Amino acid sequence: MLRNFGRLSQAAARLSGSTAASVIRTQGRRCISSSTPLQGTKYYYRAIATEHPKGRVIAGDLIVAFMWYWILYHMWYEPEHLFGEFEYPDAAKWTDQELGIPADDE
Repeated sequence: MLRNFGRLSQAAARLSGSTAASVIRTQGRRCISSSTPLQGTKYYYRAIATEHPKGRVIAGDLIVAFMWYWILYHMWYEPEHLFGEFEYPDAAKWTDQELGIPADDE
């Protein structure tokens, strides 16, 4: 399909005498963009950007590691955030009736 488009642009250039179409023909591959690349990055059209700066990758890993440290530390040492703040009942203070144990004289 792109070959057909190239042939059509060449035919249009011959008919119109336009120099813009001849520039497209001489480049070999069309490159469509709306602005210049920033900071030496590349354009990715319908593809996943696989090249990331090494500093950003390291910074992202450090942020994620700190986040998981924070979550796991507070779940282990401060579980009352999840389960509520209450004193654990002392089983030695419960009576036999509260525990459902029948009396000895029965």
